[in-house]
Amino acid sequence: MDVAKDLFDALKSLCTLLRDAHVEFCLIGGLAVAIQAKPRATEDIDLLVLIEEQQIQTLIELLKERFSIIHEKNIMHFENATICRTVLASPADDATGIVVVDFMLADREIYREALRNPISLIIDGETIPLARPESLIRMKELSNRPQDLLDIAALKEALDDQSP
Repeated sequence: MDVAKDLFDALKSLCTLLRDAHVEFCLIGGLAVAIQAKPRATEDIDLLVLIEEQQIQTLIELLKERFSIIHEKNIMHFENATICRTVLASPADDATGIVVVDFMLADREIYREALRNPISLIIDGETIPLARPESLIRMKELSNRPQDLLDIAALKEALDDQSP
């Protein structure tokens, strides 16, 4: 199983599905950091979505249109975030792997702000909205975990490298 290929195949399918359902979303988390700053190992997809907690079941039903769901509705409440973790069968016909997807609810202004002006990343013809580095930094500062501190440093370094 090629984890990177499975992740990007799942990401592209998720983007199409969410866009077709008119759900506002953008890529955040380790994959977003790896794309914008510094490659790092990550085995999940983190998407910021503009839905309310009571709409999670609707999101799950939407996912079932394109994915086999191995585990659903693991809702986690943290001080600064609400996350719905799902485990999906990889969407590729020949894949036998699984993909963990964390849907972070945009239930705070800092998260809704990240959704307003994402970067458009195009992979294999699929447009993927990507949270800007500044938004990722603000979100990661809220959790302040060791990996988030490393991500913040990498994002700041990437921003410094882009400065004239």
